[in-house]
Amino acid sequence: MAPLIKRVQRHDRKLAQQLRDVTNSFLLDLGEGAHSDPGNRRSRYQTAAGSTSEVLVGLRGSVGWGYTSAPKISRPRLRSSTACSPASGS
Repeated sequence: MAPLIKRVQRHDRKLAQQLRDVTNSFLLDLGEGAHSDPGNRRSRYQTAAGSTSEVLVGLRGSVGWGYTSAPKISRPRLRSSTACSPASGS
């Protein structure tokens, strides 16, 4: 993620900061969910899944604005989707 965010930052500091914030939110929600009771765990994992969607849309937007290319974002996209898969089944 860091190289992509740095590339975006060269063109759009606000979008880069939002991508950093939402990526951190995703990671923190996964960590919090892992140590929560079942009801809160599901909620944290759902929030993390929403943050993942926000990251993906932000990266797609960076392609639309011409800040990066689609092949550059495909690899993180797969990792993010994979990371959320177990969470959505809990």
